Amino acid sequence: MNESPVEVQVESAIEWIEALASNDFPHATKTMKNAKGFCCLGAARELFGYEAGPYTTPHPGLPSNGETSQYGLNVYIKATLIRYNDLKAAAHSDIVHMLVGDPYRFFIPEVAEEVAYHFWTGGDK
Repeated sequence: MNESPVEVQVESAIEWIEALASNDFPHATKTMKNAKGFCCLGAARELFGYEAGPYTTPHPGLPSNGETSQYGLNVYIKATLIRYNDLKAAAHSDIVHMLVGDPYRFFIPEVAEEVAYHFWTGGDK
């Protein structure tokens, strides 16, 4: 049976948050990717199979034009993540804390509910 788009978004959101928390993607600012590492959205690009070059624009999985993303990110919150990553130089662990601490702020409701359940209870349903 095929997964629904929301199920794919939930799995992708959890995978992205866990990747940021794992330190597999060293932190960088003001670029998607450079020799030092990745911004939080550049890490998502790389994780989901899109090259995260230094000046790349978001791939189809990142939110744009009011559409939801591959991992259910609220389109209007992308600028907040960029601001925290680049201007405040928030570490990926800080970004993870924000995403997990208030998933309803960052993800569409269906994804936020599952992200909250996964990280707040420590498991799948």
